[in-house]
Amino acid sequence: MNILTPYLPTRIPTRGILAALTLGLSCLKAQDDDPVVLSPFEVNTAKDVGYYASNSISATKTDIPLQDLPMNVQVVTRTFMDDVNATDIESIMSYSASVSPSTNEPGRFNLRGFVNPNPMRNGIDTLSESNWVSTLTLDRVEVVKGPAAILYGITEPGGLINMITKKPQYVQSGSLNLQAGDYSTYRAEFDVTGPLSEGSGVTAAYRVIGGKSDIGYEQDYAHSKTITFAPSMVFNFNDTSSLLMALEYQDLDAVPQGAATTKLNDSNERIGFIPGFYYGVPKTFNHQGFDAFKKSESLYLSADFQHRFANDRWAMRAVVNHTTTDLEQDARNGAGNERRSRGQLGFFRTNALARYVDREELVFQGELTGRIETDNITHRLLFGIEAAAFEQDQLARRQNRIFPDTSFEDPASWDFSIPIAPADRAITPADFYFEQDTRSLYAMHQGELMDSKLHTLAGVRYDEVEAANTNRRANPVTTTPVPKSDNVTPQVGAVYSLTDSLGIYASYSESFSPNTAVNPDGGTFDPATGEGLDLGLKFNAPNGRFNATLSVFDINKVGIVRQDVERRLNDPDNGLWFAASGEERSRGFETDMILTPVENYQVTLSYAYIDAYVVSNADDPTSEGNPLGETPEHNFALWQKYTFSDGPLSGFFAGLGVNARSSSAINSQAVNQTYEYPGYTTADLVVGYKSSGEKPWEITVRLNNATDEFYFSRNKFYANGRNIQATAKFRF
Repeated sequence: MNILTPYLPTRIPTRGILAALTLGLSCLKAQDDDPVVLSPFEVNTAKDVGYYASNSISATKTDIPLQDLPMNVQVVTRTFMDDVNATDIESIMSYSASVSPSTNEPGRFNLRGFVNPNPMRNGIDTLSESNWVSTLTLDRVEVVKGPAAILYGITEPGGLINMITKKPQYVQSGSLNLQAGDYSTYRAEFDVTGPLSEGSGVTAAYRVIGGKSDIGYEQDYAHSKTITFAPSMVFNFNDTSSLLMALEYQDLDAVPQGAATTKLNDSNERIGFIPGFYYGVPKTFNHQGFDAFKKSESLYLSADFQHRFANDRWAMRAVVNHTTTDLEQDARNGAGNERRSRGQLGFFRTNALARYVDREELVFQGELTGRIETDNITHRLLFGIEAAAFEQDQLARRQNRIFPDTSFEDPASWDFSIPIAPADRAITPADFYFEQDTRSLYAMHQGELMDSKLHTLAGVRYDEVEAANTNRRANPVTTTPVPKSDNVTPQVGAVYSLTDSLGIYASYSESFSPNTAVNPDGGTFDPATGEGLDLGLKFNAPNGRFNATLSVFDINKVGIVRQDVERRLNDPDNGLWFAASGEERSRGFETDMILTPVENYQVTLSYAYIDAYVVSNADDPTSEGNPLGETPEHNFALWQKYTFSDGPLSGFFAGLGVNARSSSAINSQAVNQTYEYPGYTTADLVVGYKSSGEKPWEITVRLNNATDEFYFSRNKFYANGRNIQATAKFRF
C-alpha cells in the first residue's frame, strides 16, 4: 500500500503477535482440571439440543431463557451449521426469516427491510472490509429481530446478527475437516482444544483453530483464497475469576465476481439483466477480468476478564477489543447499465477504480450484573459503559473510459487488462481520514413476578458520538468536525405465560444511527432514528419436540441519508454528495419453528411477510411508496434431516433444504418498478454417513441448488448453478 504510506497510523506487528501467542500455547502443559461454572455473561450451549437452543445471550447480554424474552430471537446452533454443511454465514442466514443478503458485499444482510452493518462478534462491533465470514470459528449465531440499541448502540432498526465464537474447553478434543467441490473449491480446517496448566493453582485451557480455503465461483476467473488462524486461551485464577484472550487473523486474496449489467430498451428504460437473458452472453461472463483483485488482512484481538462475587449473585465483566482491517483492490466499475453506443444497444463501458482502505477500532466495555429478590419479585440488573474509537483512512484512484466500449456480441472485445497503474490515474474521487469516538452508558432491568408467569424488561441507553473528516482532496487540506450527536434510546417489553408452554409478549424499542456523512461543501446531517413495536406468541413444548415464535412488527426509520447521485454526476470534481431522504417503514409478521416429530428427525421452518416501503422522500418524491430495495415480500425456508439409527442403514443420514423468495425491488429509487430481482425457489440435498465410537468420522456430500435455479444471490450477483461439495470430518 505504497500510496497510503504517508497517511497510515502505526499498526500492530501481526507476525510478532501470532508468534508470541503460539509460543505461549506451546509452553503450557496439559492438566485434567474440571471447568469452572459459567458466568452470566456466557451462554450455556450445553443446554442446546440439536437445532433447539433454550437460552440466548444477545438479547440482554446475559444468559437468559428464550421463553422469558419479550422479543423474537432466533438461534442457529453449531449442530445446525454442521448439518447443512455451512461454510460461511450466507448459507446460515438463508434459513432465517426476515433476513436476506444485501448490497454487493458478502456478510451484510437486510433485516426486516433495513440493511445492517457487519455482524457483531460476541456482542461487540466488528470491522471487516472483506465481509466474508467463515463459520470455522463460530459456536452459534443469534439473530435479534427489531431495534436493539439499548445494548448495542449504533444499529439499524431491523435487528442485528451476533456471532458467538468458540471458546477453549477443558475436555481434550479435536477435529479435521477436508472439503472439495465444483469450481475448483478446496478447504482444509482444524480445531483443537483442551486443558492447560500454568502453575500456582491457575487452571487454563486453550483452543487453536485454523484453515485454508480456495473458493471458486461459476463466473470466469472469480475465486477467493482465505487463510484463517485463531488461537485463544482462558485462565481461571480461582472459582470466580477468569480471563479469556483471543486472536483471529484472516487473509483474503480474491478475484471478484462481476455484477450483472442492466438491459435497456429503445427508450433507455431498464428492463432486465445481462448476462443470461440477452445477446446469448453466458452466465460465466465476468467483466472484472483476470487481473482484477481484492486483498485484505484482518486482525482481531480480545481480552475478556470476568469476576463473580457476593455468592455468585453479582458479576462484572471488562472487555477490550482491538480490530484492524487493511484493504487493497483494483477492479472495474461503470458496467452497471448497457450503453447506447453508436446508436445501438449491446455495448457497455467500464472504468478502473483502485481503493486502499485501512480501518482500526478499539472498544472497551465494562458491565455489572446482579440479582436481587424483594417481595416475591426477582430483579435482574445490568449496568454498562462502552467507549469506542474508530479510524478509517481511504484513498481511491479512478480512470474513466480506460477501456473501449465492449460489445456483448463480440467475445474478441472482452479484453479487460488494466493499462494504467493507480498512481497514474487522473481522478481521485476519495482521499480522506475519518475518525469517530463513541461513549455510551446503558442500564437494563428484568423483572420476574407473579410466580414467574410475568417477565418484564426495561432499559435505556445514552450515546454520544463525535467525529471529524479530513479531506485531503481539498486545497488546502481541510478537517471538518461532524456536529456531536447524542441520543437516548429506551426499550420496554413483557412476556406473560398463558400456560406452561405458551407465552404472549409485547415490546417497544428504538434505534439510533449518527449520520457522519460530510458533503464536499462541509454540510452535515442530523442522526437517523428508528422505533419498532413487536407483538407475538412463544410456544415451547415440555418435551422439546416443538418450539415456535410468531411475531407481528411495525418499524419506522426517519432521518435517512443517501448518496445524491444527480449532484455527484454533475460535480466536475467527482465529489461524493449526500442528501437526507426522509422516512421508511416496514410492517409484517414472521414465524420460526423447530420440530422433532419423531426421534432422529429434525425440522426447521421459517416464514416472513415484509411490507417495507418509502414513506416520504423530499429529495425524490417520485420514490414515495416504492418498496425498499432487496426486501422480498415473502421469505420461506425449510430444512429437514433424518438419521437412521437401526438396521443396515444405521449411521446414514439425509437432509433437504428449500429456500423461496418472492421478487424484490432493486432499490427504493428505481422509477421503473418492473425492473426487479425475480423470485426463486432453490433446493439443497445432503447425504452422508457418521460412524459411532469415541473418535467418529463423517462423510458428507451436498448438492447445492439441485434444480439449477437461475437467480440472484445478492445485489446483481448471480448465484452459482448446480454444484457438489464433498466433506470429510475426523474427530479425535
